[in-house]
Amino acid sequence: MRRELVIVCALAVPLAREASADVRALVAIDSYVATQPGSTADDEADLALSVHLEYKGEKRAAILDYVDRESLIDGTPRRELHELNYVDRSFAHWVLTIGRFRVPGGYWLMTDGLGIARRWGDVEVGVFGGNRSFTNSRAETLLTASPTPLPLVGASITTHGEVQFALAYTLTKDRIALYRGDNGSGDVYFKSERPEQFVDGELVAAVGAHDFITGGLNIGSRYLVTYSADPMRVTDDPALENVRFGSQAVYGLYDHRQGPWRLDAILAGLRTKLGQQSDNVALAPLTGSFGEATLRATWLDGKANHLDARYRARVWGDGGSSHRVEASGELRRGLFDLDVRAGLDVHRLRETSPGYTSSTSLIGRIAVGVKAPEYELLGGVAAVDTIVDELEPLDDGSTRAPYTLEARSYAFVHAFTTRDGWFGGIDGEANLRGDGVRVLAQLGFAR
Repeated sequence: MRRELVIVCALAVPLAREASADVRALVAIDSYVATQPGSTADDEADLALSVHLEYKGEKRAAILDYVDRESLIDGTPRRELHELNYVDRSFAHWVLTIGRFRVPGGYWLMTDGLGIARRWGDVEVGVFGGNRSFTNSRAETLLTASPTPLPLVGASITTHGEVQFALAYTLTKDRIALYRGDNGSGDVYFKSERPEQFVDGELVAAVGAHDFITGGLNIGSRYLVTYSADPMRVTDDPALENVRFGSQAVYGLYDHRQGPWRLDAILAGLRTKLGQQSDNVALAPLTGSFGEATLRATWLDGKANHLDARYRARVWGDGGSSHRVEASGELRRGLFDLDVRAGLDVHRLRETSPGYTSSTSLIGRIAVGVKAPEYELLGGVAAVDTIVDELEPLDDGSTRAPYTLEARSYAFVHAFTTRDGWFGGIDGEANLRGDGVRVLAQLGFAR
């Protein structure tokens, strides 16, 4: 940890304060503890430090974003420097970025390197390159005791007018580590480096005074992993196939605002294959492809009372589908606050999909308490109750689907306060059908 902090401090860039600069700081400490009989997971008791510092001037800017999460039960710590960069716009028509910064493409795609962009009016064209900061499994590549760099290069074009458009291409590598078991001397992994590339695009535009549209696409590489089904070869390393641009995602959002009303319509789609089917064994295809449509209507009375209704439909490539309907509302009268949510979640999945089951679940939540500008205190109960469950009874006599998320009922309490930039809070949950408890406490400063 000391080595990593020394590197972070050495990369910090001192800035001369500009008269119109905007400086933001967020420093927070939080601790999470969860109890469950017989469980010793590393992430069930931890302490985390989060630091986000941001300086934005007319010609210069800098960002530091760092998270250090330490396990309290001798688990593996996670120390991640997400961003540490300096941006200089003092050169005519040029923008220089140096350090660790995010680049278009994958969700967890950052680079340690240099970016140079040239502006012509509202059009900006840039190139960037360096070392890939994290693998897709969030493993650090550079700020470790044993650095293993991965190259990354890319280019982008962006417009900054009334219609904002961005298109980028990124070429890099990913390091893959698949767990193969314990050979008696320790854990064994199958490791490989594979090329990876992304095409990322986004369009943002306002239509009139009340409408707003956003659209985008992301196309990237996909790896198909095939394990041998031969009982005599189960310990063999898997076959790994790189499919260039094997995953495609698109989305579109239409937003309409009129008085106290806000209406949203979202269309999204993902086309990808998660697993390879072996030739000598009959397995259901593992597909992650789906299409999704969401409709949402919100009514807001000032900043207090509001009503919200939404419907989401999703259809998977293998024929499965899900539907979710929710309605929620909040009522404020002085300090008194009432928050209610109810809904229905329906999953109809193919019987051949391994590990999943069709289900219908009720969703409910009610919270009462007090809210003021400097504090809030709420308590209540929430539940997701499985109505239809097609699995055979489990060992404990229940028939709850182990892959049905939120299949639990719990009581909760939420307390939060803020004053002069300081904030702190605690959130607690206790299972109503068991003895599991979860507690999250936080303390921080923001300015």
